[in-house]
Amino acid sequence: MTDQQKPQDEGGRSFPPFNAAGLAIGIGLGIAFGVALDNIGAGLAIGIGIGVAFSLAFGAAEADRRKKRDRDDDGDRGASD
Repeated sequence: MTDQQKPQDEGGRSFPPFNAAGLAIGIGLGIAFGVALDNIGAGLAIGIGIGVAFSLAFGAAEADRRKKRDRDDDGDRGASD
């Protein structure tokens, strides 16, 4: 399926928006929680939960910025034609 065939909402990108940096931050926090709680299993469970929330939040923010940039680019092209 080409980009032209995909729905405009997706724009050829994954949905829900995901950012691996958020997951990395969450796992890092999970290890810190695990050390603090003296229970690495519980810490990693907490960290993965936090990481998924961060990754979705960062991904959504990135998708919003990308949509705004694309919308602004489309407006500029239409005015110059």
